[in-house]
Amino acid sequence: RSSLTNALFKGDISFKPYFTFNLDIEPSTLSIQKIIAIFLQKYFLEESNNTEVIKNFEGSLNFKNMFDGTIIFENREILFKNFKIGKNNEIFFDAKIIKLGRKGKIQFNLITERQNKKTNTKEIKISGFIIPSILKVTFKKIMLGDETFSEEKIKNYEVKFKNEVIVDSLGNIFNEKKIRNFLKTF
Repeated sequence: RSSLTNALFKGDISFKPYFTFNLDIEPSTLSIQKIIAIFLQKYFLEESNNTEVIKNFEGSLNFKNMFDGTIIFENREILFKNFKIGKNNEIFFDAKIIKLGRKGKIQFNLITERQNKKTNTKEIKISGFIIPSILKVTFKKIMLGDETFSEEKIKNYEVKFKNEVIVDSLGNIFNEKKIRNFLKTF
């Protein structure tokens, strides 16, 4: 319990021969905005040894309850696997931290379904990069069903995403309402 979260932890932690962990985390409250701000400050905005420390973690954090997903620390990589946001019509995403520090990048893939007025369901797939130090999201590919969007259309959606979702915090990426409103524009 802290000002950032109230959560149950269950799992294994080992200190010999290396620091490894496999923890299930069930938060009942979680201040995502504050946690992301701290993480950005320590690992993307400051040039320090913090980036080397986090690369030496080995293990996984398995989230359940408020949202589902796993953060995996393995072979000096940090992966976000099978994250699911929302109860109905879920939004799924995977991500990988490519590089930490001021020039850091996070590669991501987002998948969800969109139902139009005719009750047809089409899958939306978005892939791209997040550059945390400058609060920038770059979409590389957007697909709606079988249609792949043109570069011009992708750029328009990037601007819309920055203005409607990111606004002034990367923590808004986990704001289900903002993401859903953005996805309604497809």
